[in-house]
Amino acid sequence: MTVVVKGNLDNVINNYARQALRTICLAYKDLLPNECGTLHDNPKSEDVKDVEKSGLTLICIFGIMDIVRPEVPGAVK
Repeated sequence: MTVVVKGNLDNVINNYARQALRTICLAYKDLLPNECGTLHDNPKSEDVKDVEKSGLTLICIFGIMDIVRPEVPGAVK
């Protein structure tokens, strides 16, 4: 990733953070048959799989606003 692109992505993410938005990235990876490995087929495993660590193509970055639950202001106070 070039420095310019990384800087632009950092700016987008930081802008969302200043607005108290939760940042979510959407990316994909084309896989060949059986490329995901056996551990990837276990839906209960929370480990990040090797196939998920690199080679992803970023589609977009977006921010969502979480609704403040009623108990949060008191907990923060």
